[in-house]
Amino acid sequence: PGTLDSLLALSDDLVKSNIFIEGVSHKIRRLIEGLERARGVEPGTLTVDGVPVDSYLTRFVWDEGKYPVNAPLKETVATIQSQVAKIEDDMK
Repeated sequence: PGTLDSLLALSDDLVKSNIFIEGVSHKIRRLIEGLERARGVEPGTLTVDGVPVDSYLTRFVWDEGKYPVNAPLKETVATIQSQVAKIEDDMK
């Protein structure tokens, strides 16, 4: 169980994580929009797992299989950051 001090410390980390993850999300959106323009594809035609890209990026659904709600918050944040960093590296 987390203490108030650990939650306050994590709060600062969450702000940084949020900024990083939002930045990567915007990069992905710009990349996809650029691909659509370059290929002359109608905006919103490209999909991720059968879902239009815009919906995929903006409609969040928590995946309890990947991120159990009973896992320590710090561990969950670290896992998400790691996965987003990998996505960012893959885009380069």
